[in-house]
Amino acid sequence: WVLLALAVFLLSWQSFVPMSVQERILMTYDKNEQQLDTSAQDRVVLWDDAMNLFHQNPALGAGFDTYQWQHRVGIYTDTHNYFLKVLVETGVLGLMFFLFLLAKMTRLGVKLYRSAQDPFLQSIGLGFSLLMACVFVVNFFGDRWLYVEVNGFLWVMLACVVRGQMIENERKEEPLVVADEAPPEALPWVREEEPVVV
Repeated sequence: WVLLALAVFLLSWQSFVPMSVQERILMTYDKNEQQLDTSAQDRVVLWDDAMNLFHQNPALGAGFDTYQWQHRVGIYTDTHNYFLKVLVETGVLGLMFFLFLLAKMTRLGVKLYRSAQDPFLQSIGLGFSLLMACVFVVNFFGDRWLYVEVNGFLWVMLACVVRGQMIENERKEEPLVVADEAPPEALPWVREEEPVVV
């Protein structure tokens, strides 16, 4: 259903998004001059440079957070694509680990959505799964992963998902109480109090 909604959105996005967003998307490519706008062109240059640097250290990368100190492309200190940044700084192994982390987090949200009996917990699972889809998309065009101001909410929501799954697991382990069962016998060390005679 999500893919169907996405397809409908892609075919009719201009009727849903505000005019300012439409103008920004449409001005990315200038049809008259047959070239990208300055912002998009700078990103392409940064991505090409990042790939050139990646080829120098493909397995382990150049080291965490080193790209910003090299000033390889003008005034820019970031690759403007977090996946490329991970690839350049930690190599193929680091990127594989990062993608595994994203997949595992998304799976936790989907699992809670599918297994929860409580509608509130289901909505937390679905919301977190959609949040992870957004995380995947926005990190293609910048580094949103290392900014706590942006990414802090992700970790709070992940904690809610994990706790929600724990609640569901505890609920499944609880024994069912049947109404016709006899009351449990008194424990041997608990004495019944004698009635007080007045």
